[in-house]
Amino acid sequence: MGDEVPVDSRQLDSLLKARGWSRGQLLEPLGIPADALERAEAHGAAPASLACALATALDVSPAMLDGGSPQARAARRKTWYWIAIGLGVVLLLSLAFGYRVGADLAKRENDRDCVAAGGVGCERR
Repeated sequence: MGDEVPVDSRQLDSLLKARGWSRGQLLEPLGIPADALERAEAHGAAPASLACALATALDVSPAMLDGGSPQARAARRKTWYWIAIGLGVVLLLSLAFGYRVGADLAKRENDRDCVAAGGVGCERR
């Protein structure tokens, strides 16, 4: 084949999912047969004309069709960065909540032990 552009099926699926599109919704307006895209994905590369048509329809650069492109890697890094921050926040909130619940339970237990031992003013401590 002549000029080809790398195409990663996972990257294409990700781009379609981000727009809420099916492959049919992408290909039908372009007049591209589904088997042409399937061949390109199986081969790992598409003719430049097909890649440009797909990229234009998806409003991305043709390099974004390749999951290994610098732009795609940067987008994945950004996504993982925000996922990591979100998980960190959830972890910190869980720890704070767990500490607070544990402290309250310990205080109740200590108060019960104090009352059981006949202590006076146990709940004011």
